[in-house]
Amino acid sequence: MNRLVSADQAGGANMIMQAALAAFVKHGFHGTSIREIASHAKVSVALIYYHFTSKDDILRSIMLRVHGDVIEELREVRDACDRDVRTELSGLIRAHVMCHCERQAESFIGNSELRSLSEPALQEVIAQRDAVAGFFKDVVARGIADGTFRTTQQPDDVVRAIMVLAMGVSMWFRQDGPQTTDDVVQTHITFAMRLLDAAPEG
Repeated sequence: MNRLVSADQAGGANMIMQAALAAFVKHGFHGTSIREIASHAKVSVALIYYHFTSKDDILRSIMLRVHGDVIEELREVRDACDRDVRTELSGLIRAHVMCHCERQAESFIGNSELRSLSEPALQEVIAQRDAVAGFFKDVVARGIADGTFRTTQQPDDVVRAIMVLAMGVSMWFRQDGPQTTDDVVQTHITFAMRLLDAAPEG
C-alpha cells in the first residue's frame, strides 16, 4: 500500500511540475502565480501546497531533477568508455547536447531562471552544475596530460565554452527544423575537438 501511495504522490508532484514548467516557459517564473500553475495542472492550490512548500520549491525541484538525470547519464558514459578520452568526450557531449534537444523546456528554464532561485536552493543547483562540469574537466585534463588534446588555452575556459554552446541549443533547436539531433551533436563534437586542438586519430 505504501508503495502505491508513494507512486500516486510522485505522479501528482510530476503533474504539477509539468504544468509549472509550461507556465514558466510561457510567462516566466516571476510572471507565473501558484493559482496559474493550479489552473494549468487542473488541481487545487491546496494540492500544490501538499506537494511543494512554494513556487520556489517547484522551480528547485524542476532544476534538480533535470540536472540529476544529466549527471546520471554522464556517469554512465564515463564508466562505459574505458578511459579513452576522445570517445569519452564525444559521448559526454552527445549526452549533454541531447538533453538540451530533447528536454528543451527544462533546459531553457534551468538556464534562464537560475537567478530566480533563492538560497539554499541556488547552491544546490550550482553544486549539480559543477558536478556536470566536473565530468568535462576530468576528461579534458586527462586528454591534455596524454597529448590527445593540445590546446594552449586554459582548460576551464575550453570546458566552459563547450558547455555554454550546448546550453544554447535549448534556445534555438527545433524538432521540425533543418538539423537533426545527430547533426547538432556532431557539430558540437567537431567544435570541441577544434577548441582542444585534438591530435589526429590513428
